[in-house]
Amino acid sequence: RNGPLQTTRELLMVNGVSRQLLMGEDANQNGLLDPEEDNGDESFPPDNRDGLLDAGWSASLTVDSSVANQTAAGQDRVDVQSADEKSLSSIPGISASLAKAIIAYRGQNKFENLADLLEVSALAPQSTQSPSVNEPPRGRRPSPSGVQPTTRTTSQPTGPKLISEDLLMEIADDVTVSSDSEQAGAININTASPEVLACLPGISEELAQAIVAYRKSAGFFPNIAWLLKVDGMNRALFKQVAPKVSARSETFRILSEGRVTSTGARKRIQAIVRVSSGSIDTISYREDF
Repeated sequence: RNGPLQTTRELLMVNGVSRQLLMGEDANQNGLLDPEEDNGDESFPPDNRDGLLDAGWSASLTVDSSVANQTAAGQDRVDVQSADEKSLSSIPGISASLAKAIIAYRGQNKFENLADLLEVSALAPQSTQSPSVNEPPRGRRPSPSGVQPTTRTTSQPTGPKLISEDLLMEIADDVTVSSDSEQAGAININTASPEVLACLPGISEELAQAIVAYRKSAGFFPNIAWLLKVDGMNRALFKQVAPKVSARSETFRILSEGRVTSTGARKRIQAIVRVSSGSIDTISYREDF
């Protein structure tokens, strides 16, 4: 297509992707374990007759997922790449001095993702000299040009780190490093399966299981920075996954089924919807199950 895929079935056009890989036992992709999908080799498709539906890659893949670059309250996040001191300091947890340090840091380093906020340092004064034409003090020999250096004090981000992991967890949902209105293809760390989480860069199967175990025991992640609390997660790994994850979903698949009890006939419809603070938009609709 040379562009974003419109359906997951288009993967069948990719060299090496078979129907078995993409659809598993769910040959008609209706999400139901039909009789012909649970009878072994008696009829197509082939299946293992275990009473469970193996939907292949389709069970884990979608082309519809995106999340608005907004806070949980539906407000636009503050872009740390361009926000002024007043906007930054309006965020609870960011003081005026910290806002100045963030601005000084981005003057020398681009924020690639939220993990880079952990590198923001305190402003340390540094002295620089610039020429002046003032008369030299008595007893000091003038320079050959008659110009004397004067000392100016500037501030550079060279002191101790100012943003702790705990502070990042507090402010992570309020800030962004991107001006894009939407984040496409983000994986929801609160709902994704271990198999999907393990597809993220740097995330092993063991760490994916640890993420799921943490959210089951400690509750849902309030924002993505809380991944730093998971055993095995470190700053380097968090930096890799931060641009690709979210802590909530806005795109949902709704399946509705009608059934005639006397005959067993049934019909399914599917709608993909995107839920925002002010509306519910239908992305796609299908009734040919």
